[in-house]
Amino acid sequence: MTSNRQTCCIALLAALLVCAGCSRLIPPAGAPPAVASAGAAGPFLYVGGHRVAMFALGSSKPLHVTKSSNYSYGSGLALDLHGHLCVSSGNLSYQAVYEYDARTLKLLGETDLAGYFSALMADRYGYLYASSVFGILVYAPGCTKRVNNLRHGGRALAFDRSGNLYAGLGNAVGVYAPKQRRGHMRFVRRIHDGLQNAVSALAIGPSDELFVADEIGRKGGYVLVYRRGGSQPMEKIMKGVETPALLAVDSKGRLYVDNLPYTNGRSGWISVYAPGSTEPVRRVRVYNAVALAIDPSDNLYVLNNYRHSTVLVYSPGAATLLRKITEDIGASSALLIGSP
Repeated sequence: MTSNRQTCCIALLAALLVCAGCSRLIPPAGAPPAVASAGAAGPFLYVGGHRVAMFALGSSKPLHVTKSSNYSYGSGLALDLHGHLCVSSGNLSYQAVYEYDARTLKLLGETDLAGYFSALMADRYGYLYASSVFGILVYAPGCTKRVNNLRHGGRALAFDRSGNLYAGLGNAVGVYAPKQRRGHMRFVRRIHDGLQNAVSALAIGPSDELFVADEIGRKGGYVLVYRRGGSQPMEKIMKGVETPALLAVDSKGRLYVDNLPYTNGRSGWISVYAPGSTEPVRRVRVYNAVALAIDPSDNLYVLNNYRHSTVLVYSPGAATLLRKITEDIGASSALLIGSP
């Protein structure tokens, strides 16, 4: 028969074994929440349009699909890190933000709006930032309760790893720093050196470099790169750039620039740049890319609208086309990769 002392020792040993793995589950202090993790929690690919489809990475078959609606043309997708998928309406006659269960795509709520959102993004605490002509509206986790309104709106939004918010403001970029109260920001400065016409896209690099696309009207444009905290560009990328519409940067610093020329009959393309380079290593021909996304393996996802919507999945550096996803996508305009 096991003595009481032996029983206690066994229990203590079991507790120590359990706690030995606890440090792997607790993120280091100050680290932003992970947007992707392995296993059943994700990450997943979400495609937003007249309906929202959810895919396991590596699969072309949807796990869940929402019902089609004339009023839910998804112009933006965001995960609030609390299990909610936020979807903004792109229908100009009816604007709303929809709250879905990010694991099942069950509709949980809806908030009517007075304006159209050009950009949608969640911060590291799950607060939703939605840019419109009225400014940047801020919603608490769950998408439906507005808690703040930042005066300066923008066509594009991006967060760095310190929680600073960057917003395209015409021919400048506005920078906001987080306050102690979540969902509240203070306007810090405006970046305008090197920018001329219209900021069309923003992206943050692995060292918090800021990438800014300036489209400069017809047959023009370039991408400027700013150091973390900098106000003057350290690089100007012009080769391979014509009317840049979208940007994406992977974990290695590879830059993807989607170009959408105005000339009738010309299809667009994506220029791919090695880290720190200003000359493209390749061009990937796409007809009309409307969204880009990067997965945890640095694969590139391109939502291409040509006759019907297709998600094209490329290996890192867009060297190889891995798969095409068409099932249950419909007319789509937004991509998101992340974990509920």
